[in-house]
Amino acid sequence: MHAVAVLAFLFASGRYDSSGRGGPFRSCTADSVSCEGPHVPVMAGCALVVLGGLLLAGWAGRRAARP
Repeated sequence: MHAVAVLAFLFASGRYDSSGRGGPFRSCTADSVSCEGPHVPVMAGCALVVLGGLLLAGWAGRRAARP
């Protein structure tokens, strides 16, 4: 789950050529017609997923350590 969120964060933080030429993840260059990104709401959602997972793991660890 965390790895998927980190990968999604990395993809969402880039700027890509959205014209459809050169593949789905072509970076914006000087000859790009249309650029798109970064997707801030997706980046925030991914960061929340990672943070929530870390908090949940910490909570579970503290709960398991109780006698």
